[in-house]
Amino acid sequence: MEARFISLESARKVLQPRMQALTDALSQCEKLWNNELAFTQRTLDESARAHVLNQYWYAYARAIFAADNGVVVSKNQLQRYVVIDEQIIIRFKFLDRNLCASNYPTDRAINWSLQMPLEGYPLLARLHYGYRMDITGTRVKDAFVTLPYGTINEWVWQTSGERIDTYAIQIRLRQAGELEPKVFAYDNYHLGE
Repeated sequence: MEARFISLESARKVLQPRMQALTDALSQCEKLWNNELAFTQRTLDESARAHVLNQYWYAYARAIFAADNGVVVSKNQLQRYVVIDEQIIIRFKFLDRNLCASNYPTDRAINWSLQMPLEGYPLLARLHYGYRMDITGTRVKDAFVTLPYGTINEWVWQTSGERIDTYAIQIRLRQAGELEPKVFAYDNYHLGE
């Protein structure tokens, strides 16, 4: 079966009505990290912090979308995800400087990033809603929705933070006369209290 892709424009159309709520869940994570969990900041490394924020983000998202029938927060084999309008699956991730998430390269993780069918998951486009922290590891610097494909992103939608000037996108070859796909968009949904 073929990989499932969604264009940047189509993804934005589906996600825009809920993007501030997704961002609010991220803001709640930052607030928790800097208030209730501040005592852990010297002890936990980047990976542990990402795991803690990940768990709380899904909890906040579940609460925020409890009355929204178009959003389902679910889990399969310890992997959490959000299905939106039966069109998109989103996983919450910490992103590196290239706006990519890292996973141990199991067959399942590789097939996820290649948009290939996986048992227990609906056949929908898989996106990441990810964030980067500032140098202190205490503030969310920016946030993005990306369409991962293997080790690259097909497109990037920056949803919060100061607009970035460069992003790692490898544009695929296309037929002569075919329009170049849109690979970057910027909006600034409010992050913070």
